[in-house]
Amino acid sequence: MSVLTIGASNTLMESLRPVIDAEFNDKAWRSEGVYTFLELPRPAGLNFELKVVNTIATTIFRQFALIWIKRLLRANYGYFDPEEQSHILDHACRRLENCPYHLYHQVHAALAEYLMDNDVINLEGFVRFRVKEFWHFLQDAVDCAVDEYLVEREYQEFVTLLRYFVELQEPRVEMVNVIIDQPESFRILDSHGDVIQTDYLQGMILEINHNEFDFEDFLISALITIAPARIVLHLCQGNRVEQTIISIFGARVYICDNCSICNAYCKCP
Repeated sequence: MSVLTIGASNTLMESLRPVIDAEFNDKAWRSEGVYTFLELPRPAGLNFELKVVNTIATTIFRQFALIWIKRLLRANYGYFDPEEQSHILDHACRRLENCPYHLYHQVHAALAEYLMDNDVINLEGFVRFRVKEFWHFLQDAVDCAVDEYLVEREYQEFVTLLRYFVELQEPRVEMVNVIIDQPESFRILDSHGDVIQTDYLQGMILEINHNEFDFEDFLISALITIAPARIVLHLCQGNRVEQTIISIFGARVYICDNCSICNAYCKCP
């Protein structure tokens, strides 16, 4: 009877150990420096082969992938502090949860093919060189998570700056109604329900090419220009701009649940 030897770093094999101990009675573990090796007596037959392939493929996706993402984050983006890395890891894990299912099949098929002709497998080398698409997915998950974090951080810094500016402003009008009735459509009305005159907005509108300006930025800039003491938000659909307005204007914002203005202007299906 031949023996199947599975090797990887101590960290990876420690995450594999509970699964192996639960699934296989006859096995042996040995450590050599930073590596751990698992030896499994290899009886003839497809049942053993399928069991090994299923166990390893599942562990790669459930345990190993997270370990590899953490390693890639530390190796490629070690200049972020621990708190920043924690936020980036959260973004990367969300991407990992949405890993394309065909990658699992690729790993499973590659494992089955490799073990047909080999009694020794290095799991880290196998993933890096035999299923490169999955390894690239992990790298991309980290890179995209970093990009998302930087965009989020820049957004939060911008919101903080605007909030500080708004707190220093003297209100110009008592109250405005903001109607967001489509994903990228809004109206600003005064306390009587009339459209705000262009006295406050004309200068800004002349300087802005609306086609090149983000909807959310345009609305926030309009509100800062008008400088209301109170903002009543009328929303018929959830929108990120709602949270941005609240973050900048704080206690000045009131969310309307349902009123005559909502009923008059909401155009959502």
